[in-house]
Amino acid sequence: GGPAGAAAAAAGIAVFAAAAYDWIWHLGGIAVVATPVAAVSTWAFWARLRETRRPTLAPASQSCKFSQPARRPAGLPHARPRGARAMEKPRLSFWDIWNMSFGFLGIQFGFALQNANVSRIFETLGARVENIPLLWIAAPTTGLIVQPIVGYFIDRTWNRLGRRRPYFLGGALLASLALIVMPNSPVLWVAAGMLWIMDASINISMEPFRAFVGDNLPSAQRTIGFAMQSFFIGTGAVVASALPWLLTEVFGVANTAPERLIPASVRFAFYLGALVFFGAVLWTVLRSREYSPEQM
Repeated sequence: GGPAGAAAAAAGIAVFAAAAYDWIWHLGGIAVVATPVAAVSTWAFWARLRETRRPTLAPASQSCKFSQPARRPAGLPHARPRGARAMEKPRLSFWDIWNMSFGFLGIQFGFALQNANVSRIFETLGARVENIPLLWIAAPTTGLIVQPIVGYFIDRTWNRLGRRRPYFLGGALLASLALIVMPNSPVLWVAAGMLWIMDASINISMEPFRAFVGDNLPSAQRTIGFAMQSFFIGTGAVVASALPWLLTEVFGVANTAPERLIPASVRFAFYLGALVFFGAVLWTVLRSREYSPEQM
């Protein structure tokens, strides 16, 4: 008690207030972006949950569920009518499964290059080591926000490219552009923004890939489909993570640069990653097919 205790309490409050201000200052920009997007994500999740739980009631006069024409579910254009039997999917060959999973090689190239090199880019552009984890908050946050939104809309999409493939292609194009811009960022805030765009774009491509196996393969082959995706994930992670080192050791590309400049080995690795990302996803888009909603 007394003056000494009051002074200690005041000092503690001042330290806490300063720390809180520092966190709010650092996270303010993230909150401005994340808050409206999180609201949209929550709405998408809730709408999908309500639709899933909506009961299907047959008319009282209906003695058999196939005796009257079934109606399409609201909000799902071209969906298979309720009560209609799903088409039995034929078994696919090894190369068909290879082609439909090949895009995961590019997706993992993007993730691995990001995980192995982005901290180095941030530090080169002047980020303090203790602040780098705050910049990395983009990775889990974009996955949390983007995946429910993409999942909501891909179930309501059908066009010339199909249901999942438009998202493969759109996400791959945006992620490839972000991979090219990231190592050329002139200042830290540009690199941080590119990380958000890159993560969001990779998630746009990745989310429908997981559903692609269930869409195209019969139950007996789905384990093979997911195993093939895992093979490409592992291959892409190893090769992309070692790419700057390979460029330096095998091809003699410089691994050092003047202050505030990204080394050539990192820049060329990102350029190659952009090419592999887009090329692998484009291969899957062109070499695979999708069943129409009526066939599902």
